[in-house]
Amino acid sequence: MDKEKIIIPNFYEFLKMKNLEAHHLTDSELDSLKVEYKKHRNVLYKKRQRQTHNVVEILLTKNEMNYFKQKAYEHNIYLSHFIKLTAQKYCEQSFIVPDRIAFQQIMKSLNKIEESIEKIQSQKVSRLSLSDSKYEGLTRLINEIKFNVLQNITNPINVNLWFEKELNENPFFRKKIIRRLLNYDEI
Repeated sequence: MDKEKIIIPNFYEFLKMKNLEAHHLTDSELDSLKVEYKKHRNVLYKKRQRQTHNVVEILLTKNEMNYFKQKAYEHNIYLSHFIKLTAQKYCEQSFIVPDRIAFQQIMKSLNKIEESIEKIQSQKVSRLSLSDSKYEGLTRLINEIKFNVLQNITNPINVNLWFEKELNENPFFRKKIIRRLLNYDEI
């Protein structure tokens, strides 16, 4: 079943729908019609949005609302987008970037380093005896660092997974844990 496409008229089309002409109206009549038009436009806009988007309503206490507003402000995004984003990240067992500004500064620094390496490589400065493969290695290392920073900020490692990995891969860690468990005195 095809839904009827909702077209939102402009103000003059709205006047035509009401069989009115702007030049025959007084300023006060025009003002009241503009208010009416804005209400009409908003109703049509919401109706059109509901055809393509689902609407979810949540009730928050004043404290909860203030808390979410503060967190959205800290992330420099709108409240509705913040709530949607945090819900999505929670379901993905991921996180939104805790300090967006610091993260952006780190990424800018890494990009500047990468650009500097590329600039030096393109100039082929004679006093630097780095071969092309070393430049490529440095560039690859910068890209790995950028990827790791992005991954670790948005998807921090699960403590249980880290613990299992360390137990399996690090014999010193395993011995240290076993010693601690053996020396543990129950109260």
